[in-house]
Amino acid sequence: MIIAPFGVVAIVSLTWFFGGLKRPAKLDPEGATRRLLQDFPLLRIADWTITGEGDAALTRDDQGRVAAIARFGDRLITRLWSKGEISNVESVDNTLVVSTHDYKAPDMHFAFDDAEQQSAWRKTFISMIGRPA
Repeated sequence: MIIAPFGVVAIVSLTWFFGGLKRPAKLDPEGATRRLLQDFPLLRIADWTITGEGDAALTRDDQGRVAAIARFGDRLITRLWSKGEISNVESVDNTLVVSTHDYKAPDMHFAFDDAEQQSAWRKTFISMIGRPA
């Protein structure tokens, strides 16, 4: 009976030791570019916005698409949206909630420190819906 608690402690310790509780590093334009080009090799990045405290990054390409990369648990997820793939955009305090037709990540949250950047990205996403939100 005494062995079971020690086994649990050992498993938790090994998980922590081997990085099971790690979060991905904060995003920067160079790292985000590398990752997006790994997932979308033909993407031509036009400009970057790092949101929040490096939790996510947004970029536009020369074809009017929006690429996003975000920390999700202990991994990074990437998405590339074209017009019509965004279903709704809401502003909640300093966060944009972008709803998509993607069942794996139907809502993505992007926190902004700068209200002007948030407004600009909101307009971009609204234009991708094709109707006022």
